[in-house]
Amino acid sequence: MIVQDGDPVTLVDTGCPKDRELLLASLHAVGADPSAVAAVLVTHAHSDHICSAEYLRTRYGIPVLAHREEVPHARRDFLQQVSVGRIAAGAWRPGVLPWAVRALRSGGKRVAGVRAAAGGRRYRP
Repeated sequence: MIVQDGDPVTLVDTGCPKDRELLLASLHAVGADPSAVAAVLVTHAHSDHICSAEYLRTRYGIPVLAHREEVPHARRDFLQQVSVGRIAAGAWRPGVLPWAVRALRSGGKRVAGVRAAAGGRRYRP
C-alpha cells in the first residue's frame, strides 16, 4: 500500500519478490520516485510482506520500520511462517488455494529478511 500526504510517501509492506516491478510501477503511477519514499512500514514479517523491503533499503536508503517485537522476525533471527502442510490442510477454505498459488508464483516461499529493520516504542494510550 502507498500512503501519500503531499510529498512524503510511505509504503506499507512490499509484497513478494516478483511483485517488485509492480510496486515500482505503482509508485511511478502516483508520481513518486522510489528515492522519495520516507519509509517502509512492515505490518508483519511474513515473506509475502517484506521481500522487497531489503532491496529498497539497500538500493534507495529507505528505512524499514516494524513493531519492536517484530524486528527480530524481520531480520530473520527466527522465521514464523505458515508451512506448506498447513496451507494444504486449509485449501478447502475460500481464497486459500488462489492465495497460495499466487504467493508461490510470486516467490513468496523465498526467505528474505531485512538486515537493518528498526522498531519503535510500544504505543501505550
